[in-house]
Amino acid sequence: MGRLRRTLGADRITSVDGGYRLTAAPDDIDLHRFERLAGEGLRALADGDPAKAAAVLDDALALWRAPGLAGLPDRTAEAARAEARHLDALRGRHTAALALGGAEQSCPN
Repeated sequence: MGRLRRTLGADRITSVDGGYRLTAAPDDIDLHRFERLAGEGLRALADGDPAKAAAVLDDALALWRAPGLAGLPDRTAEAARAEARHLDALRGRHTAALALGGAEQSCPN
């Protein structure tokens, strides 16, 4: 635990009943950052800004590692929700590409 505290910072590891807890800001966690960026990108698309949507959705999709939450023991509901959000982001990115005249980016050969 000492090595982990030295690596992450002592304030990131707290003692709790029965063990330890890692404290992290939402943007320190890829899944939370992915969800925030996906939401921003989809809002930009809905607001009629496909260029911004494409850029933000590209950032979100670059964070995605499938399958989502694979290392957790009971991940079914959360994993399904994350996978659905991933598909929403992909659809949004393809929609943005089409709006920007980039149909070839959305349709694989």
